[in-house]
Amino acid sequence: MARAWVALVATVPLVLAGTTTAASADTAPVTCAAGAQSSTYNPGLRLVFTPPNVHVHTEGNLGVCVALDFVHTAGTFELDGTGPLSCLDGGSGGTGRIDWAAPGTNDSHFTYTGLIVLRPDGVSVITETGQITSGDYAGHTLVMAKVVASVNLVACLTPQGLTQTSGPVNVVIL
Repeated sequence: MARAWVALVATVPLVLAGTTTAASADTAPVTCAAGAQSSTYNPGLRLVFTPPNVHVHTEGNLGVCVALDFVHTAGTFELDGTGPLSCLDGGSGGTGRIDWAAPGTNDSHFTYTGLIVLRPDGVSVITETGQITSGDYAGHTLVMAKVVASVNLVACLTPQGLTQTSGPVNVVIL
């Protein structure tokens, strides 16, 4: 698991910029580390011959966020998408939303495309990149990296397939 966490941190660039003036809700970067996520797949993922339109739904929390405005420091997120996915590779695209925890903030809505990358040690990392289309940080780029820490490869061989995964997540808004 420690290797997976190192791979996740290395996947998302930690971009921090100093400033001497107060930052607004549109000032990036924002870096959220040590979050958690859970994804469901319908139909379930298989090792091979997965249908081309798998629906994926992901929910999670952002963990601790470092933001230049000191307001966007926590929240939850949700993503919905479809694409050709299997237990080992594939990609998806869809929409998502970050619900910021602080009062007075606006939800960040975004579109994304994602890609599963299988690391040499067998850990999958899903990288999702997109544009924030409305709400706080509209016009900025969002990068989400998820480590799939709970892949049950035996489930990938069953008729039902793998229907749920979970693991840590990092989010960066550039």
